[in-house]
Amino acid sequence: MQYNYHIMNKILSLFAGLAFATAAVAQNAPQANALFNTWYEWPHESVNGATVYHTAKYVPVPGIDRQDEAFRMISISADGNFIMGEYCGYCPAVKLKEQKNTYKLISNENVVSEIQLNPGRKDSKATYIKVITLEKDKLVIQ
Repeated sequence: MQYNYHIMNKILSLFAGLAFATAAVAQNAPQANALFNTWYEWPHESVNGATVYHTAKYVPVPGIDRQDEAFRMISISADGNFIMGEYCGYCPAVKLKEQKNTYKLISNENVVSEIQLNPGRKDSKATYIKVITLEKDKLVIQ
């Protein structure tokens, strides 16, 4: 009987561990899923070196923003692609830049804390972007 007790105890421990791991992954999934989107810079919200992005495009304000000014955008997909580019509301003739990278999410206590950008060339080093805030429609990075 003692033998069966130890087996049952190990099985219960295994299920408890699986339940904890599943809960941790599930807890991280909604936040990571919120990151998979196209994000548009909102320049007048950015402060102290942090850049604010929203899922809606920023519309330049006449008299405040230059009409030929391009703003940054990033597109983060679940398949590991990270595209940094520019968008412009009033300057269709301007050649906009785009740079493609792959990325890896770095989590701290099941919350995405950094994005590691990996350039395509072996001689280039990875770049790290600190995630300050991640909400459904707002991303603040540094």
